[in-house]
Amino acid sequence: MYGESKYTKIWANTAIKVNASLKGLSLNLSSLVYLHHFNKDLGFYDKYEINFPESSITNVLFGKTLQFEHWGSVKVKDQESDLVMDIKLEKSSGMMMSAKNKAKIEGIVKDPKTGEPKFWLTGTWLSHIDIEKYDSKKK
Repeated sequence: MYGESKYTKIWANTAIKVNASLKGLSLNLSSLVYLHHFNKDLGFYDKYEINFPESSITNVLFGKTLQFEHWGSVKVKDQESDLVMDIKLEKSSGMMMSAKNKAKIEGIVKDPKTGEPKFWLTGTWLSHIDIEKYDSKKK
């Protein structure tokens, strides 16, 4: 898959698995994506490699509303600086899941040379992501 806009180019290799069950039809997706984000006027050209987590789309045949879920680990690598971001995503629904953990995001950006944490990501993939300098005392 390839997409392009004024400031972005994206290449994606996506694997799709179709699941049929008594609940209906669902699709599971996993992707490796290369994203180039650039603006000549502002003088930047960022290149990222992203391993997206597993995602599913349910209620494909019988549901009134499609439901999208994302969960698992995401690894984002800046191809210029080699900074690596490890992110963990939680599902947005589940019978035994507490409200504070629904669609939760947690992640760390690490220095490529030392492996030391630099930034901490928190939030939810449904509404917001906060990024702050890493402080081992705040964890």
